[in-house]
This record gives sequence, structure tokens and C-alpha cells, in this order.
Amino acid sequence: ITTVIEQAREIEQVNERYQLAATATQDLIYDWDLTSDEVTRFHRGLKELFGYPADVLNKKDFWKKNIHPEDEPIERKKLRDAIGNPHEDFIKTEYRFKKADGSYARVVDRGYILRDHTGKAQRLIGATSDISELTEKREALKVANKRFRMAMKATNEMIWDWEIAT
Repeated sequence: ITTVIEQAREIEQVNERYQLAATATQDLIYDWDLTSDEVTRFHRGLKELFGYPADVLNKKDFWKKNIHPEDEPIERKKLRDAIGNPHEDFIKTEYRFKKADGSYARVVDRGYILRDHTGKAQRLIGATSDISELTEKREALKVANKRFRMAMKATNEMIWDWEIAT
């Protein structure tokens, strides 16, 4: 009985660490046991990231149901290839993920693959970050640069930038 109690405490401490890491990073952190196909997910405020309540977020098919249909086969292949390669221990992908309101967030997903002594993947520990705001800013910068290049072509004037302080 003492061993069972100690193991339960250890599990509780590990879960608390995951929860604290999720709180600190504002990411959705997951631990996917590849042998049992069970996924445990952690996030500080479950409704803050994608708007889903905890009971939906923790369902087995949560990822599959909410990844954008155009991205799903591509991301599934990347995942299958990384897990199947015994020399690969890291995966990083970017895709669209459906939020509870039906809109899509742009996310980056990073995972570390834990393997047994034969190289077979056992677990995937990772984090999903909402990078929608960063992506929007990146796109706005591309548009601004394109407009600037078009303005440069349209004028015969020289345009320069001088940082007076340096």
C-alpha cells in the first residue's frame, strides 16, 4: 500500500509540473503514450487557448477533429515519418487548428520523441503554441514591404534612411 501511495504522489507531482509549465508558457502541453495511444493535455486556462472546455480538450480524437482538413494528411505524414525514423527525436510542425468558435488559429507544434533501446517510439512529449498574432504581423510586414517596393518602382526619386544617432 505504501508503494501505491508513493507512486500516486509521484504522478501527482509530475502532473503539477506539467500544469505549471503550461501556465508559464501559455502553451498546450501534451504527453502522448504511443504504446497505449493515450494523450494527456495540460493548459493553464483551458478556455484561454482555443476556447474548449477541459472535457472536450482531453478527448482522444481532439487533435484529429480540429486540425484543418487540408493540413491533416500532411501533418499526419510528418508525424508518422518522424515517429517511424529511429534516429529522429524531435518534430516541429506548423498548421491551422480549429478554435471553439469555428475560426482557425495558426499553431506551431514541437515534440520530443522518447524511444526504447531498439529505437521504437514510446512517447511524444510536446507543446502547441498559438502563433496567430505573429503570423498576422509577418503577413502585414510582407504586404508593407511589397507596397514599398511598388512605390520605389513608381518613383524616380532616391529614397534613403538615415539613423542619425548612429
